[in-house]
Amino acid sequence: MVGEPGMSDMPASSGAADRAALPDQATADRATADRATADRATAGQDAAEGQGAAEGQGAADIHLRDYRPGDEAAIVAVIATVQRGAWGDGEQWHWKHAERPGFRSEEVVLAVAGEQVIGCFHGAVLPMKLEDGLVVPMSFDGDYAVLPEYRKRDVAVQAHDLTDERLRARNVVFRGGFTSRELNERLYHRRFGYVFVPGVTTQYRKILGPGPLAPRVAALGEALVARPAVRRALARPFTIGLAITEFPPCTLVLDARGFRLERGSAPAGAIDAEVRFPYRLLAALGNGGPPPAGAFFRALLAGHLSLRARLAAWPRLLGLALALLRR
Repeated sequence: MVGEPGMSDMPASSGAADRAALPDQATADRATADRATADRATAGQDAAEGQGAAEGQGAADIHLRDYRPGDEAAIVAVIATVQRGAWGDGEQWHWKHAERPGFRSEEVVLAVAGEQVIGCFHGAVLPMKLEDGLVVPMSFDGDYAVLPEYRKRDVAVQAHDLTDERLRARNVVFRGGFTSRELNERLYHRRFGYVFVPGVTTQYRKILGPGPLAPRVAALGEALVARPAVRRALARPFTIGLAITEFPPCTLVLDARGFRLERGSAPAGAIDAEVRFPYRLLAALGNGGPPPAGAFFRALLAGHLSLRARLAAWPRLLGLALALLRR
């Protein structure tokens, strides 16, 4: 993540794992940031308060269990239902959670009725710096969602209490999430005891997909293909697979009409080259500035920065490089 220091309200309260509610932070994809923030708040509110109850079924029919490989589709279906289809897909879920360093299956608790996943509750234990030399573990609550017909049955409260017990066992001393002061007072403080207290925190922005970068790539391509040498070098499109740590698979397509950054991997036979580089370099580019030169050298030495191309693609790749260097 890219941190930008700023003053805000920061959490804490007394309890088994102190509960905290952090103010809204910038989200990754600028094009959907407002909607995603609103959807997360709605999901949390619906999960805890709920409206309506399942008819003809008792609370005993619902039990809690941890995430298992293969649950991705069911989890995303619940989130997409509550958040009106705006959340993402199984690939994004797996990248965001299961591929996160330090991920534990117990950090994703599922509510199950029979064999159907009807609710999900995400968390992540991460280090939080209170001051120089004082770093403590904090659990950040994530996507909470319960299907409409199963609400108002304390499913969210049971999941919250279960994770509280586990956090105590792990000596996690803070628990919190991102929300507004108004929603915290109306919901989270009343139901779970979360409070705001003055303090200093960090604004986070994580690029979750190609959305924020695609317009910049297109603008760069428009400028470069104005050169006749570049257009000649790209008479046949050149497809590059991008393998970026902590980032979903993407494809960069270069042709004489322009450049396109697309989500997802192209078929193996359609890829001319593959570029692998670390997320920190992408984050620097996303902030509008070039990454420090030292970051490139460190990535090279660590083997995190590499370029591979099909044998037949090398002449075209070298020709394109010369065209780009030519004024």
